[in-house]
Amino acid sequence: GLHEVHGNLWEWCRDGYDRKFYDRAAQKDPVASWEDLEQRVGRGGSFDSTAAYARSALRNRFSPSFAVTSLGARPARACD
Repeated sequence: GLHEVHGNLWEWCRDGYDRKFYDRAAQKDPVASWEDLEQRVGRGGSFDSTAAYARSALRNRFSPSFAVTSLGARPARACD
């Protein structure tokens, strides 16, 4: 099993970054379309962040062309 990876790296999300998106979103856990936005959402902090950043509610923004070792995808699998 894979455990305790939260905060290992900033997680690329499929959301576009819109600072005011949650102010006007009507549904629970909405996804912001990224088609008209220049930046994407990264969540959760990374190994080089302080512990305060290690939470999925924390959002940051990154350009799609931005590359760094602390940003990537987290592995996941369905639970039975």
